[in-house]
Amino acid sequence: MSRILWTLSKGAFRGFEKAFLDVRIRGHGNIPPSPFLLVSNHASFLDAPLLAFHLPVRCHFLARADLFRNAFGWWLRHMGAYPVSEDGAGAIRAAVRAIRNGESVAVFPEGTRTRTGSLQKPHPGAAAIAQLSKCTILPSAVIGTFAALPPGSRLPRRLPITVVYGKPIELATRAAGEPLRECLSRSSTQIMTEIDLLLCGITEGQERS
Repeated sequence: MSRILWTLSKGAFRGFEKAFLDVRIRGHGNIPPSPFLLVSNHASFLDAPLLAFHLPVRCHFLARADLFRNAFGWWLRHMGAYPVSEDGAGAIRAAVRAIRNGESVAVFPEGTRTRTGSLQKPHPGAAAIAQLSKCTILPSAVIGTFAALPPGSRLPRRLPITVVYGKPIELATRAAGEPLRECLSRSSTQIMTEIDLLLCGITEGQERS
């Protein structure tokens, strides 16, 4: 049921994308074999489907617990999403378990959509998943979705959107005696730096074109 729904949803979104969005995909060849942890900036409701439905494998997303309501919550569960409660511990455990079982997971380190279009301070969840699972990180970035579908908008505007998958990275492991808080802070900084570099690269490329 879940895989059938994923395939149908992917086809429906790609049809919507072709009709209403102006999307460019870069770095598709950088996507490693599963399992991996995809990390990206978060500016719009368009981000998750744009990232997920251009992957060659099904990917579990972490989403706010309050989204898991009614029919939409049913759809999210069957799409393989994990609800993130206030402390996030359950979602982190589920994500690590999925990666260890050979599946890929996606998370927005910022935790929620930006209200300004700029990167926000990351939460430690993505770094915790990476450190516990010892998996490959796939840094990604989406630019243009904030303008195409900003907070409060119901319908997207046909503006240029670029999705880029960067080169996979591996985080430095926790050093002996290093406090967990410092390790997660260092790893979170590394993750956000990779995302920021991709965002800057996209913007510079668009300015030159």
